[in-house]
Amino acid sequence: MSATRGTVLVIEDDADVREVLADVLRAHGYTVVTAGDGEDGLRAARGAPPGLILLDLMMPRMSGYEFLEVRATDRELRAIPVIVLTADRSANDRLSDGGAALVLSKPPALDQLLDSVTALCRDRAATG
Repeated sequence: MSATRGTVLVIEDDADVREVLADVLRAHGYTVVTAGDGEDGLRAARGAPPGLILLDLMMPRMSGYEFLEVRATDRELRAIPVIVLTADRSANDRLSDGGAALVLSKPPALDQLLDSVTALCRDRAATG
């Protein structure tokens, strides 16, 4: 097996969706860390900052919106690109402040998701 392509943190409260995303990313060479809500996601990101975060918006304890607000005030975390995955059609309007690098509708087309993850991980590695 080739070297890892980077680490992706998947923050998603639906265990089935979380595991499918993790399995797909692992199959394409990524190291994957998962969290079931924003609070656990913050702990994971602060413990070992990933190269990219996939973030659901509607979650218990700490929503994706709240996660993005906290991330914006954290010097190290705000540099990590975030792809938001959501069924909320109004998310683009609510995220117009630039809190996410990209917003994809749920369920995402896997080729589009993988292309986006690859591009953002590559950009992050290039800028260090």
